[in-house]
Amino acid sequence: MSMSEKKDFAANAPLPLERAGRGAAEKQSAAEQSFFRGEPIEWLTVPTTKTVVTDNAFGDSEASERPARKNHFILYGGNQYKREEFYQMAFPQVYRKYPYKVIFATDDICRLGGSQRAKLQYHILAQKFPLVEVAAEDKEDLEAFAARSETEAAQLWLARMRWSQGHEKMVTFGQNIGVEDKASGGRVKGLWCYTADMDAVKAVYTGCPMTWELWAAPIVGYLQGQRDARTAAALEIIQTVMRLLYYQNGLYLTVPGDVRRAIVKWVYQYLKDGTTSFPFAGDVGSDSRRVTINFERDTSLKDNRVIHDNMAEYNREANAEKAARRTKQRFEDLTGERWTTAELHAQGFTDRNIKTFCKDGLIKRLYQGHYQRISK
Repeated sequence: MSMSEKKDFAANAPLPLERAGRGAAEKQSAAEQSFFRGEPIEWLTVPTTKTVVTDNAFGDSEASERPARKNHFILYGGNQYKREEFYQMAFPQVYRKYPYKVIFATDDICRLGGSQRAKLQYHILAQKFPLVEVAAEDKEDLEAFAARSETEAAQLWLARMRWSQGHEKMVTFGQNIGVEDKASGGRVKGLWCYTADMDAVKAVYTGCPMTWELWAAPIVGYLQGQRDARTAAALEIIQTVMRLLYYQNGLYLTVPGDVRRAIVKWVYQYLKDGTTSFPFAGDVGSDSRRVTINFERDTSLKDNRVIHDNMAEYNREANAEKAARRTKQRFEDLTGERWTTAELHAQGFTDRNIKTFCKDGLIKRLYQGHYQRISK
């Protein structure tokens, strides 16, 4: 959703568009003011830049600054927060009460989109731990606030809030649990249409054949209705299209990022002219495979604490682990079973090395200046 696409849409489509301000930072207007626990709460979007170096065949390379990702912060109570920091502030005694994440033994988890993977993970954790209570007013305030932003991050956050006990799960286990497979880097395996059924012990996902013509029909119908009505704002339209893209009539669709981006771009174009064809056609490539994930057999728990909560302790532990690895590697160079201090020096070991070897139980001091390897 680039700014140029939004401006182009606003200039040509017979629909109102909610615009964001421009400049070093973008904030909500007074008319869009949201509140949390009676205090104003706002989005702050801070653009960043990146340096791009372009080769020049006739001279030195040229460097230029270009727009990069935008950082989205929460302004509340006179402070600026990342979302994780906001939760820590708002729910200080109970946030991440059970700091765990779920590890899946099957890579079939990557058949699901990121949102459905997270939903399954929260569901499994909720079977194992009691959920923290969240006030109804807090839920209403946070949902209204997230709905104000058209950013993908805010909309995913809003979707999680609207899951069954979504607020309680995010406060209890953390607001952004992700599932990432090392081989895939967390990427989905491809388009997959499926049904989902979860209970207390397992989740069953059953694939369904699907064509783009069938799946896109409700999306096109909705957009045509919005063009005819000429009332809805672009933000509301995009939110609805995304819901229709991922879920319809009991069926879910896993959508890779490049496909989603192409469809978002098409939405803006279709709202302008009403004629541009949907960018995909034919079979989506979904198979009919059934995937069953047994929570006892196919999952395990992993500590998911935020190391920044106690960075000093984390650094001490990490440094101790590094030192132990270095000592072990250094000790592997030591030959022989018994030595004098001079013999250890001759092998290149310092007095500090000798002291560390003794402290770590690798050698022992027999008497002044004489040492022996400890057999294990």
